Amino acid sequence: MKQFLLLIAAIAMVFSRIFAQTATPPSGSGTSANPYLIASLENLYWVTQNASSWSKYFKQTANIDASNSSGWASGSGFSPIGNAGTAFTGTYDGNHYTISNLYINRPSTNYVGMFGNSTTATIKNLGLVNVNITGNLQVGGLIGSLGGSATITNCYTTGSVAGDSLVGGLVGLISNSTGSITNCYSTATVTGSGQFIGGFVGKMDNISSTTVNSCYSTGNVSGTT
Repeated sequence: MKQFLLLIAAIAMVFSRIFAQTATPPSGSGTSANPYLIASLENLYWVTQNASSWSKYFKQTANIDASNSSGWASGSGFSPIGNAGTAFTGTYDGNHYTISNLYINRPSTNYVGMFGNSTTATIKNLGLVNVNITGNLQVGGLIGSLGGSATITNCYTTGSVAGDSLVGGLVGLISNSTGSITNCYSTATVTGSGQFIGGFVGKMDNISSTTVNSCYSTGNVSGTT
């Protein structure tokens, strides 16, 4: 009996280590000259938990495996950076590294993606590999909702993205935007149960001078319109 209890305790310790959500503050100060350096999943989790940093500068310094995010928040996974109340307005430079196996399962939540809501931001040089993302409205592999003068450059997504409406492989909704998307692509499978489902962008709405250059998608898309 004692050995059995020890075995159960050991298994519990293993799983707690696998799925533990540890917020480790990144080095740096978040300025243009001294950006926050994102070197691990723990650093990335810190960003999700510190909305006051969402207007700062970030630079990724290594490939990050986000597989453990599937066990976070009782199965809801990664919490998007930026939401309806507070958009991400900073700069995230992926530095040509990748984040793989990012998991989000929030079917009742709007503004879902690695970046849920982003305005006047710069996101560049980042690859999201084998994402598994589910949301409700405004769901994208990289960004759920994009607006303002945001610029997205040299980014891509692979994996699967699903939601109700306004669902895209890279961006769910581009609205009220004067920004640009350049040299980006998505090969993600995109599924929607409602309207405005796209392989690259779900919908572009009320845009004045937004430009999309040298971008494409090759993933399968299924939805209504």
